Amino acid sequence: MEIKTKIINFLKEYWMILGIGLFAIIVRVVYLLALHPPLIWQDSALYDGSAWNFVQGNGYMFPDGVAFSGREPGYALFFLAPLYALFGRNFLPVQIVQIGIGVLTLVLLHQFAKKYFSERVAIISALILAIHPLFIGYASEILTEIPYALLLLVGCLIVFDAAKGNSLKKAFAGGLILGLATLTRFISIFLPIFFIPFLYLLFKDKTKTLKYFAIIFGASMILIAPWIIRNYIVFDRFIFGRSGSGVIYWSGSYIPWDGEWKGYAEPPLPDLIKGLGEFEADDKMTKLAFENIKQNPIGVLGIWLKKPYKLFTKGEFKTVLERENGLSRFFGTNSLITPKLIARLLLSFNLAIVLFAIFGVSAVFRRDVVLGTFLASIIGYFLLFYLPMHPDSRYKMPLIPFIAIFSGVGFLLAYETVKKQYERLFVKK
Repeated sequence: MEIKTKIINFLKEYWMILGIGLFAIIVRVVYLLALHPPLIWQDSALYDGSAWNFVQGNGYMFPDGVAFSGREPGYALFFLAPLYALFGRNFLPVQIVQIGIGVLTLVLLHQFAKKYFSERVAIISALILAIHPLFIGYASEILTEIPYALLLLVGCLIVFDAAKGNSLKKAFAGGLILGLATLTRFISIFLPIFFIPFLYLLFKDKTKTLKYFAIIFGASMILIAPWIIRNYIVFDRFIFGRSGSGVIYWSGSYIPWDGEWKGYAEPPLPDLIKGLGEFEADDKMTKLAFENIKQNPIGVLGIWLKKPYKLFTKGEFKTVLERENGLSRFFGTNSLITPKLIARLLLSFNLAIVLFAIFGVSAVFRRDVVLGTFLASIIGYFLLFYLPMHPDSRYKMPLIPFIAIFSGVGFLLAYETVKKQYERLFVKK
């Protein structure tokens, strides 16, 4: 009877988030069964091939047997490789685990928002992740996005709890998780620097702030350093994250392309890298990226400043081989659900999240300036880091959980405002 009572009490307390989690699983499974991802991405082939090579005992190599540094090792070695070792070179177990990871992410976000805000903010934040197109779609792709979003969220939340609880041990643990996240996607390598403002606001002590920063950053580097050392030994050059980023920064600052990525076949790129090896091409394109900036700094700044807007308004699946077409075919050829309608719905959803988040920023800062600074610093870091890169829609995924909290606060604030105005105008006292 005692166990039964505990189960009943647990269900009473957590029925809402359990329901959202179950709903999220159903949506993702239906998406997987209906549209049969994954799609053929260049990145997917690199992760898949290098992971399978590792399982076969060949080391971290690309399928052609050459030592590999073109992608960070975290996803291939610590996620794909163990699953391949257990289940063979089979995508379905990967997709199932990633669906579970996505649901775990929204549950953890719910718990954090409930602890520091309210149950209603927590529910809205979790719902945003449950129905967000990127978190649904990328759960079925052989890409880093879903595991990375979880690692980043967990690392950041541990860091915040560590600082609030005055625990250096937790701060060290948070740094380790962030190090693992950086091994999955190097973009978070300098994120600990952006923790300094919230740490100082919390501690109001420079020495203590720098101590926590050093612990967090040092812990992350413990996991990152072996990768850097390995690359130096193998390639005789320092590669902090991945090789091949030069072309990303070049396209992101190339004014005729408006900072977008148009592919390796699009002129003038083929001529620029013709006959060059991987590292030669990388070095050349990095130099050309700086040349783009030197030649027209105002023009490059102009396309950079458009990127945050593009990041949140770009069609979710245009870079996924026009997935809107697959969705529309699923509903039937005579259905009103057309690719254009789906694209507009996705745009409206994204804009609503961002607008509610903007509306909620001031309320969060009024409630807790330390917490507001913490959340805003993470979002600001990624938006700043993305400026030199092309604005692929999937790049916003790491920001979504943190934006969802602001959005939840903003939605409730908007609701209460509208409710008060309605009662003032139409409800008789």
